[in-house]
Amino acid sequence: MSDNITYTVMRQIEAYIDNGFTILGSYKIVKKTELYNKFKTLYNSLPKEIIDNKDYIIEQHEENIFSLLSKINFMLEESKTYLDFIVINIKTIINYIDKMYVALPEDIMICRKLNNQESV
Repeated sequence: MSDNITYTVMRQIEAYIDNGFTILGSYKIVKKTELYNKFKTLYNSLPKEIIDNKDYIIEQHEENIFSLLSKINFMLEESKTYLDFIVINIKTIINYIDKMYVALPEDIMICRKLNNQESV
């Protein structure tokens, strides 16, 4: 899948969060499994070159798409679930998504540099 699809999935996640029920101004109530599945779709939409070079990216780039997805996964796993609903801090999760928008092009550049080195 191309990175355009990845960005589309990221925007869909943001829209899903925006449509959640707001409480206390900075929290949203969303379905845990649905949000988790959206992030799983995000992972599955990553460009093949990023998946193929996952270990190298993790070595070269501390805050990469995989580390950010791992942090979100941990946050979702640790959240208290009430009838499959969770309360999320909007600022925290949007901050992770914003960092993904920055990390993804950097991770792609790392992959391209690696591929250029291998072809020489």
